[in-house]
Amino acid sequence: MKKLLLFCFLYLLLPATAPAQTALRAVQDPDTELWGFVDARGEWAIAPAFEECHPYSFSSGFRLGSVKYKGRWGCIDRKGNFVVRPVFSYGDSYLAGQHLLEGTPVGRVLYRIQDRDTGKWGFVNHLGNWAILPRYEDCHPYSFGEGFNFASVKYRGKWGCINKKGVFVVKPVFSYGDSYLAGMEWQNSPDYAAVPASQVANYTSDSPVPNQEQTALAATPATPPQAPAGNTPLPASVTPPVLTILSPKNGTGYDLDEVVIRYEAKTADGQAPEIMVSIDNEPYDMTAKGVRRAGNELRLKLSPKEGQRRIQLIAKDSRGLNSEPVYLTLQYTGQQLKPALHLLAVGVGQYDDPNIADLDHAAKDAKDVARAIAEANPAGYRSIEEPILLTDAQATAVNLKTALMQLAGSVRQDDVAVLYFSGHGAQEHDETYFLSSDAVAGNLYATAVNFNDIRTAMRILVDKHCRVLVFMDACHAGALYNTKSISRTLQFAQPGVIGFYSSTTSQQSNEAEKWQNGVFTRALLDGLDGKARDGQGNITTLELERYIKTTVDRETEGIQTPIVENNVGDFILFYR
Repeated sequence: MKKLLLFCFLYLLLPATAPAQTALRAVQDPDTELWGFVDARGEWAIAPAFEECHPYSFSSGFRLGSVKYKGRWGCIDRKGNFVVRPVFSYGDSYLAGQHLLEGTPVGRVLYRIQDRDTGKWGFVNHLGNWAILPRYEDCHPYSFGEGFNFASVKYRGKWGCINKKGVFVVKPVFSYGDSYLAGMEWQNSPDYAAVPASQVANYTSDSPVPNQEQTALAATPATPPQAPAGNTPLPASVTPPVLTILSPKNGTGYDLDEVVIRYEAKTADGQAPEIMVSIDNEPYDMTAKGVRRAGNELRLKLSPKEGQRRIQLIAKDSRGLNSEPVYLTLQYTGQQLKPALHLLAVGVGQYDDPNIADLDHAAKDAKDVARAIAEANPAGYRSIEEPILLTDAQATAVNLKTALMQLAGSVRQDDVAVLYFSGHGAQEHDETYFLSSDAVAGNLYATAVNFNDIRTAMRILVDKHCRVLVFMDACHAGALYNTKSISRTLQFAQPGVIGFYSSTTSQQSNEAEKWQNGVFTRALLDGLDGKARDGQGNITTLELERYIKTTVDRETEGIQTPIVENNVGDFILFYR
């Protein structure tokens, strides 16, 4: 039986990287019964001010918080500021946030909203700003829905249909059902013309209501409300930028890591807009090292990747209006690329300080894992790099920190990084440490490896868009979050990371003398040796998970339950 100190190694996966990636969890304040968000240390990151929170708030797939405020739902950023105004229903708030994250042009999607003050109905965009001012007595639930470019609305007791400019394309003379049918006929007629997102109004708090709208609000039943005519320019407050890519042309090849894009941007106020970039549907960090903007020219760092790369540009002006997105497709023409596999294996069983209990098989565990990966089938990788192996006396604090930076510095995009740890972990003064061989009990701050050092390496790995697997064979692996059941999802592993942990908080990680390994590590080794193959004979992450869980449960007769936290999905780790 391993005599381990509390190994709270799950801190390794807390995404305390750049602030934008820090995990936040919704918590209800017991005094006010309002909801807010805490960080990984349990400190308020966003003070409790909300009546409810959507369960996906600040999750790996939804980087905003969907919250209920004064009876309506909106979305906040990580500073607690509303980026989607709280005017929505529960479900629509989440959808609006998704459109914001995906860079959907403002005005492409509209939602029907009833104004609290007047009781009238209007339409807002996904930012929660009015696109069509509230002046209707009712709205059909399918208004501006998927496939419908009109809204069936009730005005002065009769029903008609409007387009996204608020212009009646079907006069308000119908009953409820007939209006909707008439709108369908209009949409299928030669007169039909969709209103592009760039021509849809976006009334912010400082946007003046155009005179045409004021006139429309006072219109009589014989003169239904009309928005500005199609040949009348919209006011500058609702005129979005126009963006054009000048070079390179679509389909251009590239084989370097820098791409130069020249563009033309026009704004209503004549000021240079902000340029937002996404590559392959992932937001691009415009503050990253190597990114430069001079005049109407962008120089982006574009990592080599086989196949096509799809670049999206959106211009955002000083009022916050977005242009229609423009796209550029580039083809990689350099050498064929495959990922490399990198490994850092650490096993500490012998400690200099006699007050820290030695471990029987921690060093052997790390050596066996390093050997298994080094001898695995290299098909699918451009290389399996020489493992970085630190055991016992070699695993000092300085050597471990150096190895973490060596690993983080050696990977490139799409590589696979495997980290294996076996040894003691401990807390001191609310800080968590991995105990290197030269650690001194009672003075861990100066002698052990703070988990913040490990987080720094993890941040670099994830920022490089490589896939990371972490394996930990230690007692009380789930202790940090009091995870006592495999059915309780941890939800703290950041995107790009798969974590395999040997046991829950109420269990110990067992060793079997017949194997000379921890039970968890032996199951891992056998899985890598071929017992975790899928139907095609490949070793995949999901089959490895299944085999480890089943084997550990059987060998320990159910007293040890591994935990797996997967934010990557299934992929082939080794081919047959």
